[in-house]
Amino acid sequence: MEFGKKLSTQLLDDEGSTETKTETYMHGQVQKPVRIRYEIRHRTDKTDLETLANIAEKLINDPSKFDTELKLEKSKAGEVSGCYHIVECYTALEY
Repeated sequence: MEFGKKLSTQLLDDEGSTETKTETYMHGQVQKPVRIRYEIRHRTDKTDLETLANIAEKLINDPSKFDTELKLEKSKAGEVSGCYHIVECYTALEY
């Protein structure tokens, strides 16, 4: 690729966690930094607020992570079993 952006997504675990890498090309060379967006899923019960608080504290106190967000997802399987996923989302730069 001579110019443009290339997105590649990789599955990280069985829970559905993903890593999306965005590479920018100029004159056929990858330009630094490369942006990596992580969506890490943690299986939990709906009432497990301690896990949510620990993940939130970890995101807030890490200056290398930006565009941070937390989401609570309920899958179709979770409707039956009562499990949810806390999704920890952040972007990191790779130099």
